[in-house]
Amino acid sequence: MHFSNGSWQCLSIQKLQTNCLNSDNKSKKLSRQVRDKEEELENSLQKIDTLRQDIRKAEKLRRELELRTEESVGESLKERKLREKTDAQCKQFEKEIAMLKAGSSSGLGVAGINESDVNLLKAELEKLELSTQETLLQQQSKHNSEVSSLRDQIEEGERLCRVLEHDLHTLRDKTEKSRLENLHETEESISEMKSLFEREKLMRMEENKKLQYELERSLEVNNQLQVSQSISQWESQISEIINWVSDEKDARGYLQALATKMTEELEYLKQSGGISATPEKNWKNRRSQKFGENGIT
Repeated sequence: MHFSNGSWQCLSIQKLQTNCLNSDNKSKKLSRQVRDKEEELENSLQKIDTLRQDIRKAEKLRRELELRTEESVGESLKERKLREKTDAQCKQFEKEIAMLKAGSSSGLGVAGINESDVNLLKAELEKLELSTQETLLQQQSKHNSEVSSLRDQIEEGERLCRVLEHDLHTLRDKTEKSRLENLHETEESISEMKSLFEREKLMRMEENKKLQYELERSLEVNNQLQVSQSISQWESQISEIINWVSDEKDARGYLQALATKMTEELEYLKQSGGISATPEKNWKNRRSQKFGENGIT
């Protein structure tokens, strides 16, 4: 009974150690999963920061392009005003030339003005008009080229902003989804650990009850064995005492009878006067003979 109880206790301890080891392995696995999720979340946050920086750069580029566009529009306005001013001057020169021509043909010309001066002034006017037109064409071509380039850059910046915003939105959704999944997995893991702990607790309580019962049973059996041994010892001692008392009674009765017999013989010898020289020796011989007959050594 004792050996089987010890073996059962060893098996229970081994089972508890195995359960504790399994729980420890599960805890380590969950810790690794949590660390992986945290690293993934950190990487996602870094990507979000990078996308935010790209968006800020794109916004800065867009503002620069808008500023350059405004400057180009201002230059265009200046060029248009210059062209209008040049056109007005050309018209004024044409009017003056027409007036000079009219005065020359009517004989009412101004002093000092001749045909060569008119031709020279007309040539200068045509040259100025041609130069102005070329300048306007160059400015217009440059302006159109810059506006087209700015439009392309603005469109590219807007497209990049849309892509970055889409990526940012996707990454936010992914991060939120990962966070929720991680939270859900963590809650499930905690719930599983609680359930496992409760099961282990109940199992250990049951095993403790069994061990307590086995211990009480062992103590009870041990007490019973001790009581049985004590009873056997007491019975043996009582039997020995009874035998000893019985032997003492027999010896006392024999000694009393012997003393009576010796007294009678002594009286007889006194009366008969035949006391021998060795009465003590005869008495010892008779006593030895009596003890031998009664089995007393």
